[in-house]
Amino acid sequence: HLARAGVYSTQCRACKIGIVSHGYAGGSTMKGIMRNLVQSPSHRWSTPGHIHSPMVLGCGFKPPCVQGVMDWYNRHGSSIKPYNVFMFDDKHSNVRAFHGTPFNARRISCRALAGPIGLCGAEADEISLRRGISNC
Repeated sequence: HLARAGVYSTQCRACKIGIVSHGYAGGSTMKGIMRNLVQSPSHRWSTPGHIHSPMVLGCGFKPPCVQGVMDWYNRHGSSIKPYNVFMFDDKHSNVRAFHGTPFNARRISCRALAGPIGLCGAEADEISLRRGISNC
């Protein structure tokens, strides 16, 4: 799985990483793992409407939160354009929410689905920088 291989073994090895979670990203161990993925001076978690880092919890509708993460990076010296933002998610409805936005969205965890949700995280080959919206 991607957690073993590492996001930097994928096409995203040069990407700025953001985390946007619908929930609260599990316990402290899981949050620590995710914080280590993000190369940011801020390791504080944000909430929708108050994005002060590239890590957002409690985001029920993800497009504005992804916009907020992109804006945060741009305020801190990046010049990321929306069409160069790629969102990866294991839930069909989260990916579908990106239709009509300038962002790219791709469903991951397609080999281990339990209805609308993936169970085991992404495989490295699922992290693709192909443009558009793509579900399993």
